[in-house]
Amino acid sequence: MIPTLRYITKCGETWMASAVQGCKGNLGLDQKSGKGRKIIYQYLFYGSMKIGEPFSTSSEILNAGKLIDVKHLLGKNVHYEFLEDTYAFGFTPGVITAENGEREGDSTDDWDGKLITKNGVVKIEKKSVLVCLEGSPVVNGKTLTRYDYNESTNKTYTIDVKTNGVLALFTVI
Repeated sequence: MIPTLRYITKCGETWMASAVQGCKGNLGLDQKSGKGRKIIYQYLFYGSMKIGEPFSTSSEILNAGKLIDVKHLLGKNVHYEFLEDTYAFGFTPGVITAENGEREGDSTDDWDGKLITKNGVVKIEKKSVLVCLEGSPVVNGKTLTRYDYNESTNKTYTIDVKTNGVLALFTVI
C-alpha cells in the first residue's frame, strides 16, 4: 500500500493550494498545529473520501468532479478515509506570510467558489483567483494546464474550456 501523500504551497499573495493523494483504505488527519483546518473548498480529481471531525457521529462523503464547500470544517481537526484511490485539491485563502516565508496569520476575508465548465466571458470586479483544475482550457488566448492560476481584481476573462477543461473561480464575498 502506498502511503498518503500531502502537498501544500503558497500561491501568489492571497492563497495556498494543497493536494492530498491516497489509496483506498488509507486514513489521514488535518490538525494544522492545533489551530484546525484552513481549507474552505475541495475538488477531487478522482476517487472519493469520507471526511468529518474525530469522535463525531457525522461525516460526509466527497466525490470527484465537484467543487465542495467545506467551510463548516474551518478551524476544526478533521479526519478522512479514502474510499477509493483519490487525488484531491484544497483552496486555503488569505495566507499572510513574513519576509522569511513563515506563516504569520490568516485573513478574515470570506470567499465564494464555483466551477467554470462552459465557454463564455466572465467579468471579475472583486479580488479573485482563477485556477485551472482539469484539461487544457484557453483563457484570454492562453492555454492553461493543471494548477495554472491568475489573481486579479477588475478583469474580464474570455474562456474556452475546450472539451475537458475545468476552471475554479474563487472570489472574495
